[in-house]
Amino acid sequence: MSVISVIGAQSGDEGKGRIVDYIAQNCQVAIRYQGGDNAGHTVVNDKGKFGLHIIPSGIFNPNTINIVDAGAVVNFDRKLDVPVTSYVAGDNRSMGVNSAHYIAEKLDGQGKIVVLTCVSSGSVNDDRLGGFLETIADIAPDIEILGQYDTGSFAREDALTVMADVLMANPQIDAVFSMDDETSMGALQAIVEANRTDVKAITGGGGCQAYFNLMNEEQYQNIWVCSATYLPNMITNCVENAAAILNGETVEHEIVLESSIVDRENVQDFLNADSPY
Repeated sequence: MSVISVIGAQSGDEGKGRIVDYIAQNCQVAIRYQGGDNAGHTVVNDKGKFGLHIIPSGIFNPNTINIVDAGAVVNFDRKLDVPVTSYVAGDNRSMGVNSAHYIAEKLDGQGKIVVLTCVSSGSVNDDRLGGFLETIADIAPDIEILGQYDTGSFAREDALTVMADVLMANPQIDAVFSMDDETSMGALQAIVEANRTDVKAITGGGGCQAYFNLMNEEQYQNIWVCSATYLPNMITNCVENAAAILNGETVEHEIVLESSIVDRENVQDFLNADSPY
């Protein structure tokens, strides 16, 4: 039996999903053998456009058996309607709330903004978006939301494409609410490539080191670049709780970590050369 392995050399949505979708038409089995749900694999076929994370990209071929192998990380960072022993998460709603306060401050309560959504991320999108929209309406009613634009996934390549269209459709944009750092990097690239100087602020979320590093780059000094993130010790809490549960111990049912804002004024405190993200 022959085996075809599709391996990416870069981060982001680089096309692996499209390739696997095509190859799987002539394969009996498609296996997701490595990676986590932070990855975004976009598949475009005659059924539509889909942003996949854990699910193997061969899922659209009815004759292909799809398997998630032991090397993949299944991370339930979205709310599930099932009983759980312990739930550990970042406060996604506070990420939206803090982003609203940041944009309102940088715009002095007035201006035009666009919102980049990612409906496929489920409760992550709903909580961050809800916190932002409710807060911005409350504290800055004079700020106009030009529109909400879905990027399909958090991949920077998708954000680049969508943001390029957004810039063409809106001649004046004072700020961008983005809920993910990878999305923000794609949006920033589109802003620079379009030679736009009207955008004064852009938010993000997640704590991506590559995003942190560009906060101090010269080409972005006319834009307030920020990320709403929570401390990375969430995984420590998860592992400790899992170990305790296996030992028969009682653990805290729900742990929610508050978010904070990172921008060029405090980013040095968050830089970590050893971080994998």
